[in-house]
Amino acid sequence: MYELTTDKKLLKELENCRNKAKGYTYIMSNPAHVGWFKVGNTNDPKTRLSVANRWSPKKDYKIEHQVFTKDKKRLEKVMHQSLRHYGVKYSDEWFQFDCEKLINLCNKLAEHETSWNEYDTFSFVLPQSIKYEIYKPNLGDAIERLEKFTNKLDQGDT
Repeated sequence: MYELTTDKKLLKELENCRNKAKGYTYIMSNPAHVGWFKVGNTNDPKTRLSVANRWSPKKDYKIEHQVFTKDKKRLEKVMHQSLRHYGVKYSDEWFQFDCEKLINLCNKLAEHETSWNEYDTFSFVLPQSIKYEIYKPNLGDAIERLEKFTNKLDQGDT
């Protein structure tokens, strides 16, 4: 199904995509929205917090948790999908959930990052055009794997 390549330009492009994917997935809060937490991604949490605090006259946004990952967007997306799958109330990237449980979910998903297949449906390390062309038929399998994994998280079987 896959062909190995020695094309230096293609390999360099893939390496650049992987480097761009690295960064932080974070959980942010604001006391004006008690019980609601933003799950997002960034290359620089301090700068991200500074930008968020520009929106607030009280400068009271706070990063509750951050984790460095090889694919910040994928971890963010898997967290969003997991929370929505279980019926957690949300508005865009903000979720009404217990902060400690949210941090635990983030850590558990990040721990399993080493077993993520570089070419699975949720990967952002491949250019989008390649990803959708190759992996669209496997979306059902990927969703099934995600459901099994989140069930294991709920049961503590990681």
